[in-house]
Amino acid sequence: MIKTFKGKLNSDDAVRIRIGTKDGETGYKIRNLEIIGELPGQQTVELVTKVYTVPPEKDATGAWDVDGAIDFNDPTLIAVAYLDDSSSTGTPFSHRIIMDNVKVNQDLYVTTLDVSGSSRATNFYLEMEQMKLSESEAAIATLKDMRGRE
Repeated sequence: MIKTFKGKLNSDDAVRIRIGTKDGETGYKIRNLEIIGELPGQQTVELVTKVYTVPPEKDATGAWDVDGAIDFNDPTLIAVAYLDDSSSTGTPFSHRIIMDNVKVNQDLYVTTLDVSGSSRATNFYLEMEQMKLSESEAAIATLKDMRGRE
């Protein structure tokens, strides 16, 4: 079964995607992550959207601490989408998506940032394949998630 999640995030924000279950035996694998700005072709943006297995830190004001840095050494980072769009005629549009081939059974967190400094919002579309996990797969997925929180 395919489940989809979509939404609009302000720059420097995050949202929780609730997929966790009590028994942990329902797993998900990302099939697609798409992003697009609010006004395609009418604004200049450089959007970085990331999917994590743990929530981002919060700053002193309680706001999400979101950045545009991409670090694939971070085991909690499982997907990234980058979009470079310009309002200038003739400027090429650039879009990249990188996803880890991993099964998860806990909630996910989507973050976004307009690294161009224009602070535009990002629309995201996350497509996930739902699957039944064996007892051992569920235990491994849960343990990976717990380690990521340390």
